[in-house]
Amino acid sequence: MSITHTKILLSTLLRLKRGEIPAKKSGICTNVQIMTGYNSTVQHVLRKSMEQVTKDWRHYSNDTTFPVAAPNGAKPDEAYCLEICGPLWEGEYGARRRELLDLIVDHITKELGEHYASADSGLQEHEGVE
Repeated sequence: MSITHTKILLSTLLRLKRGEIPAKKSGICTNVQIMTGYNSTVQHVLRKSMEQVTKDWRHYSNDTTFPVAAPNGAKPDEAYCLEICGPLWEGEYGARRRELLDLIVDHITKELGEHYASADSGLQEHEGVE
């Protein structure tokens, strides 16, 4: 994995954590795509990181496309697409999405090493990266 793309991803995920969510009707992956100019390498790094953290996550839906399990037991795709559990970033369903976001940030931070453990320090905002 490219360290540069991993840093871009971490910076983008930190922006999501701060509430900078450009597409509130979309999840983590789509928002990262939008925020990084649809950079396929950044998306690949995100998918790989997500695979690592979801395998033992208690709220994993067993669906790589819709990884956040619905609190009411609904099918993952229906919970996401139809918002039958409420808005994607609010309530219990949103809390689970934010928990996954935290797990991914922690994973990437560890991957980058202690130098980047202070979250925002030294990371630049990246928009429209090609």
